[in-house]
Amino acid sequence: MNKKIWIAPFVKKEKDIDGNIISIYDKPYCIYATINTLSGSAEIDVFGDRIKRMCKTMVPYRMINKIKENDVAYLFDTSPEGEEIYGENANYRVDAVLPQNIKAKVYFEKMIDDGKK
Repeated sequence: MNKKIWIAPFVKKEKDIDGNIISIYDKPYCIYATINTLSGSAEIDVFGDRIKRMCKTMVPYRMINKIKENDVAYLFDTSPEGEEIYGENANYRVDAVLPQNIKAKVYFEKMIDDGKK
């Protein structure tokens, strides 16, 4: 079943007023796709223990130039609603975007809340 996925494109890294490096994101856009967990031995070889906090989806191949690594995503009923800063509510980061035959596979990794995005 397709779920609503919001993606905020990564723009750049810059320093905030305290000198901390922060990521800047553009306005989130919405796509609909099925989200799956990682499980195969090939994925375990590539991602190791990280698969426990990762998921994936397939998107139309034309999206390969729109979704990029380091974009952030709002998965599992999370949305950008009420954000003051783009990416503020995001709970996953785009880890990889891999071309397939007629689709692209997108891997997401859950972000650890360390106070930085």
